[in-house]
Amino acid sequence: ILKYTNKKIHIISNWTAFSGFTPIPKEKNRIVNREGLNNKFIVQYSGNIGSTHNVETILEVAELLCNVRDIEFNIIGRGDRTKKIREIINSKNLKNCKLLPFMKDEELYESLCCADLAVVTLDERTADVSVPSKIYNLMAAGVPVMAVTGANSAVAAIVTANDMGRSFEKKNITGMRDFILELKNSSDLRTRLATGSFKASKNHTKFNAKEYLRIYEEAGQ
Repeated sequence: ILKYTNKKIHIISNWTAFSGFTPIPKEKNRIVNREGLNNKFIVQYSGNIGSTHNVETILEVAELLCNVRDIEFNIIGRGDRTKKIREIINSKNLKNCKLLPFMKDEELYESLCCADLAVVTLDERTADVSVPSKIYNLMAAGVPVMAVTGANSAVAAIVTANDMGRSFEKKNITGMRDFILELKNSSDLRTRLATGSFKASKNHTKFNAKEYLRIYEEAGQ
């Protein structure tokens, strides 16, 4: 960048929509009760269900875990692949998968807090230039993250640097399965990764947005 300008460079991290929120315990979570998720280890994908989101990969992992009765996969969202995802779930009889509608804005944070593990997927075509905003919301919910993306992507770097989960290439289905089982069976690991996730959220607050606005206004003067 310095080759193109001699002006001062400001780097501002993205921010969560849930700055200052406190994670909701599952026993107090209304959506957990409403959807019958009590006593389940919840692997959650929440977001768009489109051609670039690799949701099919999550179903491949779910298929390997279909005999583990207390693990449930929640696919929450909408998009042009929703019908196809429903067809795969039905054709493979994936009883450990539940397809849920897009959450209302007022329910989004509480729905994220349902997860024991959140999945963030990123197509290899966009992995080097995109960071899904949902990862910052998951931090604010204090949820461990399994990133399905290239090893050298920005998302993988964020997950590793903050000790908030693990990242996998999309072809590593057995690795993802093993990580889910490891996390399910280790309360210490869950606590460590959840703590790392929530701690990271402190660097991605609404104050970043205010700083962005301040610099933008100064540049316009």
